[in-house]
Amino acid sequence: MDSLRLTPDEPKPNSWTEIDTWLAELGAGVSFAAARIEPDGQCRIAHGLDADTQRPIGSAFKLYVLGALAQAVAEGRLSWNEQLAIRDDYKSLPSGTLQNRPAGTMLPLSEDADHMISISDNTATDHLIHRLGRDAVQRQLSLFGHRQPDANVPILTTKAFFQLKATSDQDRARQYLALPTHQRLAAVLELERLPLPGVHEILVPTRIHRPDRAFRFAGRYLPRLRRPAAARPARDPPCSLAQRRRTSP
Repeated sequence: MDSLRLTPDEPKPNSWTEIDTWLAELGAGVSFAAARIEPDGQCRIAHGLDADTQRPIGSAFKLYVLGALAQAVAEGRLSWNEQLAIRDDYKSLPSGTLQNRPAGTMLPLSEDADHMISISDNTATDHLIHRLGRDAVQRQLSLFGHRQPDANVPILTTKAFFQLKATSDQDRARQYLALPTHQRLAAVLELERLPLPGVHEILVPTRIHRPDRAFRFAGRYLPRLRRPAAARPARDPPCSLAQRRRTSP
């Protein structure tokens, strides 16, 4: 068996009021927003709860990576068919399956993107970040309307996320957060050279969802990222509202 995924068997909500009740049971630090993508490409708010507050968005950050890739293809700098070799030093932890492929396996960028979005493959994500460059992903935050893109400098690979959020070294994240922004990239590069954490470290719950170690965005502005990349201009006009919060890298 390569992997096992369990999903809760829960009844579907029947109203926004029921959703709000469920969300209230999760605690104070919860935001939610839902929007309809209209035929004209604009997002129309359907319902929101504290949708303007920045929250950790987990794997939804991969939509910025996809956007940066689509931008590079549109500008002729990359091609969906370009072959990219899997590297051991770019491998991350699950979710995903590409970490199980041998180094040197060639995949087109389109397949890396498919893995990143369809099964939230962390190894595919990190390979694309390295191929694009962190600056390209950082620029995409502004192109997609992030109001505080500097809050996410430098862009972290999922491997770096795990080194900060899923480690028994409690000082590592504190030391990283104490660094001025201009020194953090060097620290991230050092983190990416470390061996990946073991399973016993990943299961330490106090280190998984610290909001100061996560990619942050307000739910109100995320649905634009879920529009097909080909339908978006390079500078997407502001979209009225929302998304759902995700929590796992």
